[in-house]
Parts: sequence; C-alpha cells; structure tokens
Amino acid sequence: MNFPQYWARGNSGNFFAWRWSSSSLTEAQSLANEAAQQLMERFKSGVYPPKGGGYYPNRPFREQIMQQVKAGDGTMAAVVTRNSYGCLVLNTARVMFVDIDFPEPRAPRRGLFSLLLAKNPNQHRPRSTRKTTRWRESRCGANAIPVGAGGHIGPAPVCD
Repeated sequence: MNFPQYWARGNSGNFFAWRWSSSSLTEAQSLANEAAQQLMERFKSGVYPPKGGGYYPNRPFREQIMQQVKAGDGTMAAVVTRNSYGCLVLNTARVMFVDIDFPEPRAPRRGLFSLLLAKNPNQHRPRSTRKTTRWRESRCGANAIPVGAGGHIGPAPVCD
C-alpha cells in the first residue's frame, strides 16, 4: 500500500499538478512544480491527454491518512483514509466481506403487531440467517448484519 505523507500542488501558468513524497514536503513541491511545467509544455506543443484518461492505477490516492494499523510483525496491515467525499475508507489487502442471499422466507402467520413487539428479535429471522450468524461467531468473530432474506458478514479478519 502506498500512502505518501506529503502532497503538494505545483502551478505553471494556468496548469497545475499534484505530486507526492514520503520523505518531505519540499520534495513533493519540487515534483509538483516540475509536473505542472511539463503539462503546460505538452499542451503548448499540441499533445493532449486521451479522453477519459482520469484513471491512473500507478498513482496513490490523495487522501488524508486518519489511522494506520500495523500487524504484529510491524508491517502495515491497514490504513484508514478520508476520501474527497469525506467518507472514511478502509484500505487493506486482508479483509473478508461476504454477502449471502437466501430465498425469501414465508411471512409468519402472526399479525403485524406481534412482529413489531417480539421479545426475541431473532425469532422472526430465517433459520438460515441464524445458522450463518452461529458459523460466523464460531470462526471469525465478525459482525453479522441481517440484510433482507440473507446475511451479511464483514468486515472480518481473514480466517486462516
């Protein structure tokens, strides 16, 4: 995972470019200024980027690092960042999300009020969802959230 600590915006005429560095803000600024200058020169010479060329898989996301999670051996296990929409994003290579869909259960023969006032919230959940919850609790300790007629497990540590 590549999450540089320093970002800078470089300007050259009406052009700007963002660049990054893991070592210093000065280096990030120098790289950004150089990239903006190169961009301006490309446009002046008539070389334009391809249409729809906004996806660059070789560049890190410019997101604020909120939390870094290290594994027991000291390597980076996960990074929580804040994206441009303000949402927190979990970035990790080892996580499991499982969405299990079951057939729609038949409606209970009880009335609406008995469903709303049930003492045991699990009594009207499908048997298969209850089995999924027991499996999850016995293996990974993930948080299971019932979704419609199925179950959702995650996020959970990958069970080895």
